[in-house]
Amino acid sequence: TITFNSLPPVLNTGSTPINLIATPTDGTFFGNGVTGTTFNPTSAGEGDHIISYSVLNASGCYTNRADTTTIYPSYPMTNTVTTACNGGFYDAEGPNQNYSSNQSIIHTFYSGSNQRLQFNFSSFGLAQGDNLFVFDGPDTSSFLIAYYIQNAAPDIIWSKDSTLTFWFKSDGANVGSGWNASFTCITNPIVAENTAIRSGMHQICNGVLLDPGGTGNYGYGYWQ
Repeated sequence: TITFNSLPPVLNTGSTPINLIATPTDGTFFGNGVTGTTFNPTSAGEGDHIISYSVLNASGCYTNRADTTTIYPSYPMTNTVTTACNGGFYDAEGPNQNYSSNQSIIHTFYSGSNQRLQFNFSSFGLAQGDNLFVFDGPDTSSFLIAYYIQNAAPDIIWSKDSTLTFWFKSDGANVGSGWNASFTCITNPIVAENTAIRSGMHQICNGVLLDPGGTGNYGYGYWQ
């Protein structure tokens, strides 16, 4: 019997490479974006992908196991409107280098339907003096629902309706690593969430407020 860790059903071209683990361990992985035991969504590219694992059994025949994933495009921070229901979102310079100084960029996402948008940040790093604003609507005159600065760690962000607008501003001093996020469309409203005290502003309607350590212990030297 072959077992290997399942791939996420949805990835984007900016997703972190996935370490493939299988038993028995003497087989071989095959598929676009596979090198040894690593699957790289960036190398694989957009579209549907089948990743298979093949083992030579005692009878001299090969036994195979396969899994599938769909890779959606990633969108850098640019002055544009993007209509999409799945994908990645990162700063203007991409997930592998720091953003530039003196930027002021407004990017609006529209689900293309009456579905809501949900953004989940896997990494986030701004330098002092730089800001990311999130507006619940088609432009920066919409309601401000989040404001992130240095040392902020965004929670899951979702829209009330079908659009979210991001405004990123960097000053002329230091720069940071930026961010990497994924987004999808959702139908059912999120009725509650837990949020920890952190730098910046985050608006929720129903939830639990936690100390900076979240469900664990808080650390030393917090000034949020």
